[in-house]
Amino acid sequence: MHDSPTVRGPSLESIHKLTKLSGRTVGRTMATTTTPPPRTGGAQPIRTIPRTGPPIVRFYRTAVGKKWVMAITGLMLMSFVIFHLIGNLKLYLSKEEINLYGEALRDMPGALLPRTVLLWTSCHWICAWNASVSVRVSSRRASGK
Repeated sequence: MHDSPTVRGPSLESIHKLTKLSGRTVGRTMATTTTPPPRTGGAQPIRTIPRTGPPIVRFYRTAVGKKWVMAITGLMLMSFVIFHLIGNLKLYLSKEEINLYGEALRDMPGALLPRTVLLWTSCHWICAWNASVSVRVSSRRASGK
């Protein structure tokens, strides 16, 4: 029996005594394999990715790289929206504040950003679009649709 009145069943000591008396090992052996399972064909890649180019280009060619591009461009879009949301809240301060905000937006690239902001913004949108379309196409190819 067990030493504790709340626990039912035999104790470890009584199981150990029974195994010594019977000569069997109970619960002490484990099945092991000595040879690895035979290799089958396995899954083949959808397409091979060329291993040329700079590391950034090679990273972008992977699905994870494209998802990173979508995440970064999504953060840029969210910051754009939040920036303009905060600026539009100046409407509730006074007419002069919203007019100053409007003039600052009109003259913004002058002192704060280089003249090529429009080029970088359009490049950002093209990268985001390309990444989303290519991830969607590869996902459909992988699922067989």
